[in-house]
Amino acid sequence: MENVKILIVDDKQENLNLIEKVLEGLSLEINSFTDAGEAVLKCQDTKFDLLIIDIRMPIIGFNVFNKISETDLNNGVPVIYLAEKTDIPNIELAYSKGCLDLILRPFRADELFSKISIHTKLQSQQKELRSLINAKEKVLSMVAHELRSPFNALIGFSDLLMNNYKSNEDDTNEFFMEKINSISNQTLGLLNDLLNYSLHQQDKILASSDELSLKSVLDGVCLQLKPIGNLKEICMNKVVEGDPIIKGDKAMLATLFRNLISNAIKFTPQKGAINLNVLQNEQEVNIKIADKGVGMNEEELRNLFKMDERVTKKGTNNEVGSGYGLLLVKEIIDKHKGSISVDSKKGEGTTFTVNLPLS
Repeated sequence: MENVKILIVDDKQENLNLIEKVLEGLSLEINSFTDAGEAVLKCQDTKFDLLIIDIRMPIIGFNVFNKISETDLNNGVPVIYLAEKTDIPNIELAYSKGCLDLILRPFRADELFSKISIHTKLQSQQKELRSLINAKEKVLSMVAHELRSPFNALIGFSDLLMNNYKSNEDDTNEFFMEKINSISNQTLGLLNDLLNYSLHQQDKILASSDELSLKSVLDGVCLQLKPIGNLKEICMNKVVEGDPIIKGDKAMLATLFRNLISNAIKFTPQKGAINLNVLQNEQEVNIKIADKGVGMNEEELRNLFKMDERVTKKGTNNEVGSGYGLLLVKEIIDKHKGSISVDSKKGEGTTFTVNLPLS
């Protein structure tokens, strides 16, 4: 877990030295300033979890806090004020302004340590809670994104089945029923993959790291997505050089390529084509997934892997997306110590290139 970041502002250096000495035993990242202006500048590019500010400085502590609160990164950050025991008016004012706590001078080392350790532990727990909430939201969005494509295929085949049943022009109902059954089973497997991934998606290491045939992983993904491509009469050309063996998590790698190939299908026009080429050298394998679809402009390319600027647009058949798929792709590639690059031109198509280390 990241250390709690604390900013301490006091115009007397000896006070800063004392506080830092007392807090040595805590896992904290401390930034201390005697100059309030420098402290405010620091807050413009660094987010802090807790502020400790002397009330009585050449600049009143309340004013320093107000200036810090005006910065984008530290709006709403909690504050503890340092005050003299005899400074009753400012003590009352501090509580009325909603400060987290007060530390009164002359300092007692045990009291100072106890108060700061309690509040930093609370801030640490809040950071962890926010991280867990973000992870939950991410998994829910990921599940929605991943299940949309197979359910679109199920709906498509169901419509064909119903139309064929009504017209009774030919005997293809069995074919459509087989497709619906196949996609239903594949979707169940996909859901299991996602649930397994969600159990360890916050970890910095892979939950499992097995030697895998990349060709086998790609064959499975292409087989799963073939019915969706067939609905748009898309030709999928796949060329794999040899049988590259990589080390990683099979479910996560399947999710990675499922996202990239389903995106290519989504943005390829009716009766178009997708090319999947796999080459390898002594150290890594290179996977290119290219389409001649709608392509992207420079702004879309810049924001492709940014959480706060998710790229969402409709496919050539008005397919919708959440924008989370490529964020997931980037995370999986990072966990496998690989890399990804994108080449795209508006109206000409897109090529995603993934590099993964060989086992």
